[in-house]
Amino acid sequence: MRAALASPIMKRAVAVVAIVGATTGMLVSCGHKEGAAMWYSEPRSDYQLVVTQDCFCQGFGTTHVRVRDAVVARATQNGHPLALPTTTPLSVDDLFLLIYRGESQGWDMDITYDETWGYPTHIVGNSGGSDGGFDIRVDSFETYPPGQTP
Repeated sequence: MRAALASPIMKRAVAVVAIVGATTGMLVSCGHKEGAAMWYSEPRSDYQLVVTQDCFCQGFGTTHVRVRDAVVARATQNGHPLALPTTTPLSVDDLFLLIYRGESQGWDMDITYDETWGYPTHIVGNSGGSDGGFDIRVDSFETYPPGQTP
């Protein structure tokens, strides 16, 4: 168990669950896990997803993302490769950090979570100002056991 807790993935998972759980009041009750608590209870390090972001911002459009060993390995936005790293939320960790940031700064947000894995499937928010509105959707998600990615 000590080796698992020492891994970078587990350290990040524990930190994000603690931060998000503390600020959002997400609790495990009656055996049902929600949001970050569900996602980080069994961290997935290899997955791919399609994220669509609508906003008056740099990262708008549809982005295809591959995450390997909990790090964004490749991303294409509107069919063009993205230079990594980027400030656009691409991974599930990035989405949870965006939620944490918004809640800590008092943004108005409406969030929907996947019932199986717990990742955010839809985040609608407003960070303030005339161009502060955003809409982020996870259009598809597929996870793989470590080492078994296409």
